[in-house]
Parts: sequence; C-alpha cells; structure tokens
Amino acid sequence: MRNLSHIPARVLAACFTVSCAVIALAATAANDAPRWRPVRTEIPARPVSGTFGPAVAVTEGRLWIGPARDTDVGDGPPQVTAFSIRAGFGLPSFDPVMVEHPAAARNAGFGLALAAAQGICVVGSPHAGCRERGCDSGQVYLVAHDHDGSWSVDEVTCPDAVPASEFGAAVATDGRTIVVGSPRADSPDRDSGAVDIFEVGPAPAHGVTFVTRLRPPSPRASARFGAAVAVSADWIAIGEPGAGETYPRPGIVHLVHRSADGWKIESSLRAPAGAVGWFGTSVALAGCELLIGAPIARAVDSTVSCGAAVHCSLKDGQWLPRRVIVTPSGRAGDAFGMSVALGNGWAAIGAPGTDGPATDRSDSEDIGAAWVVELRSLAMERL
Repeated sequence: MRNLSHIPARVLAACFTVSCAVIALAATAANDAPRWRPVRTEIPARPVSGTFGPAVAVTEGRLWIGPARDTDVGDGPPQVTAFSIRAGFGLPSFDPVMVEHPAAARNAGFGLALAAAQGICVVGSPHAGCRERGCDSGQVYLVAHDHDGSWSVDEVTCPDAVPASEFGAAVATDGRTIVVGSPRADSPDRDSGAVDIFEVGPAPAHGVTFVTRLRPPSPRASARFGAAVAVSADWIAIGEPGAGETYPRPGIVHLVHRSADGWKIESSLRAPAGAVGWFGTSVALAGCELLIGAPIARAVDSTVSCGAAVHCSLKDGQWLPRRVIVTPSGRAGDAFGMSVALGNGWAAIGAPGTDGPATDRSDSEDIGAAWVVELRSLAMERL
C-alpha cells in the first residue's frame, strides 16, 4: 500500500487486493468515531488470471493496479490497469485503460512496483533485460496522459544497467522527482544496493533528467539499500532492511535531503526497541510524517515475529521516532508492516501473513489483513 497523500480526505487510496479485485474504502463518522467501509470493488475487464496483483498507486482521479506474477515461472501479464476515480469512488468508474509493456514482455515484471502523483505513473519492471542488458537488470517507465487522449510510455533510462541489479524494484514520485531503487546492485558488495534520482519536467513532454545515484554509506552484502523508497518535496526515505550485524537483520532507513548542493544523505534511523527486524522493508513519506515497516520485528522480551511499524516526524530539521505501532493481537508470521502508506492524518499498514479466524474451517492461512491507524488518537481498525 502506498501513495495516500494525493487522495481526497477520508478515502483510503491504498486499497487492497482480494481475489483479483481491488476494494476501495472510505472513512465515515459514526458517533464521532471514524469507521472504514468498502465503497467500490473494481474487477478486471477481462477474466484473465493475474490481471490484478498487489501493487496499487493513486494520483488525482486515477487508480493504478499492477499485475500478479507467477514467481515459479517468472511470468505475468505485461500490463497495468488504470481506473478513473469519480467523486472519491462515489460514482462508477469509467472504462479502465490497460497500458502495456512496450515489448509485451511477460517475464519483465512490468508493474511489480508502482508510484503515481500529479497525473503521472511510474512503473517498475525489475526483471526486464534478458534480451538486452542482462536478466533482471530492470527497467522503469513513465506513463502519462497525452493531450490527444492517448497514453505515452517512455523509458526512464538506468544510468548503470547491470544484470541482476533489479532497477525498478522500488519506485516513488511526487510528480516532480522520481526515485528508483536497485536493491540488488553491487556497490561494491553483492546486493548492497543503489538508488537513482531523476527530475521530471512539465507537461506535456514530462522530460526526465538523471540527477544522481546514491549508494549506502556503509555498503554491506545483501543489505538491499533501495528495497523501499519514498519522496515528499525535499526529502527522500530509503530503506535498507538487510543492514546490520545480527540476525534477524535489524535494518536502517536513510533520510536524504535536497539543498543548494543537491541530494545528500542527511541522517540514518536505526530500528528502535520493538521494531528490530527488516526495519525499512517499506517506507512512506507525507510532509513531515514518516512511516517505516519492520515486518519480522519482535516485541521487547518476545520471541514471536509479528512485525511492527514506526511513526516518525520531522522536528527542527531532524527525523525522530515517535511511536512503535503493533497489532493488538499479533501472531507469528503476520508480517505487519510489510507495506505502509500515509495521508491525511492516517496510516495504513499491511499484514499479508495474517491468518483467518480460528473458527473458519476453510483454507484461511495467510489471507492477509490491513490496518488503518489515526495518528492523532492512535485508534486502530482492522479492515
């Protein structure tokens, strides 16, 4: 879940996917207490397996959905789907638009990472390149609506395309800046990771200019710097979930700031107590608020890995942890914090490993769950 900051208030932009459908939710007030309710379910226009996957993104008036991918054979539909949002999902959507990978490559992972803002969508294709630069070198595309009603799909060129770097495994944009993670880039340690920053020009051309490549301050094998990225104005958050010396890897999140000297790593946040375990697997930025997921974190004095999320805020130029968020009834393997999103005073946190009720006799293992948290009151609600 991601990209909540550009959606009208009280609409959960992150949505979530269930049985090849995307469910949008809205907040309503009942006895002055917000409650979330489904307002629309979007289903694929064609009954093709894998059309809808776990990646979603929202910009003004449009919901983007990436496809699923069969990880056993490395195959999936080479397209993303865009729905028009009318009145905050209050009215039926217009006919969806399918935007395809330029080469229709089913093994490229087109749409496994999505980010959208200000009318553009950035699409990651981290497994592309087998016939060109090398397998899993990756590609990224900028999708925009042209003045004639058509869609342009332009490649965002990787400055250092290397096999197995997975350029495009994580993407972020605020409409003016594009951030791309290559978590398996060797720099120089194997899979230590890299992040590229681009600037986007005005419409209609949306010209993309490479700005800089960032590498981890202390490269370490398998640290996966750039596994998660987020951007908001002059700040970028970069997750490095494999960083650290102990097991499970505690993880680090780096904050990058733009000044007159360009983009520089300003500080690094280490996992606080109760959030140690792949801290930085997911990140979300919205103004002065930062949310970080740690999906295998354990509570203090516990041996059970349920996951956690950390809410941070910017104060006097410094990012400071404010609270560790956990589920009231977490279980081992919930992976709470695997995905996070922020917007309008709310946090949305995914827990894809959550099982169904113990009374459910059907196959309810790992059916998943999503939680919304009102940051002011810390009231939590499971969706």
